Amino acid sequence: MARTLQQILDEITNRIKTDPEVAPYIDVDTPSKVAEWKLWRYIVAVCIYLHEQLWDILKGELELIASRAVPGTAAWLQRQVLLFQYSVTTPQVVVLIDGYPTYNPVLPELRIVKRCSVKQQIDRLVIVKVAKQDSMGNLVPLTMTELNSLKGYVAKIQFAGTKINVISLVSDKLYIQADIYYDGEYVDSLVKTNVILAVENYLATLSFDGVLSNSGLEDAMQSVAGVKDVVLRQVIARPDTTAITDPGTIKLVFPNYTEVKKDYETAAGYVIRENTATYKLEDGNNLTMILAV
Repeated sequence: MARTLQQILDEITNRIKTDPEVAPYIDVDTPSKVAEWKLWRYIVAVCIYLHEQLWDILKGELELIASRAVPGTAAWLQRQVLLFQYSVTTPQVVVLIDGYPTYNPVLPELRIVKRCSVKQQIDRLVIVKVAKQDSMGNLVPLTMTELNSLKGYVAKIQFAGTKINVISLVSDKLYIQADIYYDGEYVDSLVKTNVILAVENYLATLSFDGVLSNSGLEDAMQSVAGVKDVVLRQVIARPDTTAITDPGTIKLVFPNYTEVKKDYETAAGYVIRENTATYKLEDGNNLTMILAV
């Protein structure tokens, strides 16, 4: 990274001060603003400064070239999936130029994939999870037509010998029961509403295909004004295809407050709070408000 002009001026001055052959002949402490040595110091410093700026520009260009290379890594594949274009009316055909996939023309407004993760499994199968956004900005799965088009795109750009499974699923669901201890100076109904909003915000801000945790949920709830403490009573996670009453759901906290699993990796890559009737966070005693004493 290029130094500032002042940093270079200061270094030249310090070098002069510490050089036994030069220091005796130059008064570096002179108040004169027109001393000849100061003029030469400034000229040299500007030349060095411009030279370092040019090196930074070259470094940036080389890094850009490297980032656009075709190494076939997970990061490269993720970047290409996010560049996928889709149109209902006009077929979008990707072309390969020197191995680099591109469109002609490039139309950023047709890039429907807004979230993507790429992970290699133990059996060397690569899983690509994707999602788009609806008009409200919520993550939703691609339609079957969109997904098939994306699969065709990935098949065209993938490296020979690789096995890639592209999936786009409806959001996972998270069921929560918790005891919320609140300060009596706050209205319990308002605190409850804000706790629900805090949970929604926590789930919405998780990185795509990230991992949600019990501690993250607790921290989100405890950040609400008026909340003194939070105790998770029961936490259940599930893919959308698994019913909340199905034994195949993932139990993070048993109904007796026993934590059996600290975190959960989503199947879809994103998760929302449970939306099944009577299991919603605002239903019944899923959130029990307890006055802290």
